[in-house]
Amino acid sequence: MMKRKTLLGMTFVAQLPHGEVILADENGKQELWLSLGDDGYEFVRTATPWDLNDIQFPRLLCEIFAVGLTKYQLEALSASMDLSQKQIKEILERADLEWERICHKRAEEWEKENRDDYQEA
Repeated sequence: MMKRKTLLGMTFVAQLPHGEVILADENGKQELWLSLGDDGYEFVRTATPWDLNDIQFPRLLCEIFAVGLTKYQLEALSASMDLSQKQIKEILERADLEWERICHKRAEEWEKENRDDYQEA
């Protein structure tokens, strides 16, 4: 088993093109975005859902699935990826299911975090 890299007590998730890194806390949430400055890594900002590939990739594919591909786009994609059109449709369907799972999970997390705000006194 490969040991995971850590920085500031958090697990290294990704190195971005301009030298920034994304770290995850002990729960696996991608929280911090850091850049390498003259004095070492500096906090840039907290990562948002926009920054997270595991959210945005399924979202993009889900939207492509919802909009649909023309016959010619599907043929070109099939040739480019060396996959059958059926396999491409399957990937898009899997992305749709993953996006639904992400939305459901985020809604549950939001409800749990905000439950006290909506309870009657």
